Amino acid sequence: MKKIGISIPWDYLSGNIVTKDGKILKQNFGNAADFLKFLKDLEVTHVELRHRKEDISKSEMKSVFQLITDSEFQISIHGDSPPNSKTWTINQVFPWIEAFKNTNSSTSNPLMVTLHPYKGKKEKEVYRIQTVEFVRQLSDKLRKSNLPINLALENQRNKGFIDPGTSFFEIEQIWKDINRNNVGICWDMGHCFANYLIDNSIYPLFPHNKFTKAVTHTHIHDLGPDGRTHWIFKENKVPLAENVSRLIEAGYSGIYNLELSFDRFASEKDQSKLLKDTIIKLQEMV
Repeated sequence: MKKIGISIPWDYLSGNIVTKDGKILKQNFGNAADFLKFLKDLEVTHVELRHRKEDISKSEMKSVFQLITDSEFQISIHGDSPPNSKTWTINQVFPWIEAFKNTNSSTSNPLMVTLHPYKGKKEKEVYRIQTVEFVRQLSDKLRKSNLPINLALENQRNKGFIDPGTSFFEIEQIWKDINRNNVGICWDMGHCFANYLIDNSIYPLFPHNKFTKAVTHTHIHDLGPDGRTHWIFKENKVPLAENVSRLIEAGYSGIYNLELSFDRFASEKDQSKLLKDTIIKLQEMV
């Protein structure tokens, strides 16, 4: 069965809507239960939880997990920013972990969680080492706690920060240095193409073979008319079909996850048709 996923903000699913994304979803698709039925009818199988607000309550997180589980979707999670402190617990890095365990105690599939590298204004090597050490420690803590969670380090868009993970080669090197069996790479296809447009001598159009074989999760989106990421499949800028073909050739068996920012194309007419067309196009690629 095709594993087709879509990212949805926590607040929309909880009903306590505060993000622009959540408000646009409510406006165009009604409540979360109606939206999940819309997705189920299109044979979407996975929901990735995205944009968790720090003030979301434990009861709200539990209700989100319960809603997704009751609606018969599998779950993945877009992780938060890595911790600033060197001393942290799994519950601090994953504040949702207890709510997840309470509502998904019988799940047999490992939970996929996407992580971003550290970035800022220091030297790139500082952030590279910091990322390697953090993900290693997190991986080891998960194993010791017998938590069935897999991690995927995402290639990032060049936003002008000092960032050790904007290129295919950088992310692949960090992944190799982490050297843990429960850690892979999240290929964000919109990020890499946006970077390619900035400088194709640093950012090639397609990844090298070792990167592709290390991919265990995906974030799939097109670019809008103004070059902004996380768009529906409408402008046909990102070579998504070729990317998916390369993944299939590499033996990829993970989720083909649409990571869309609904507020970015809010002015487009007929949101439900645009999303339906995007999901169908992705299914045809896979």
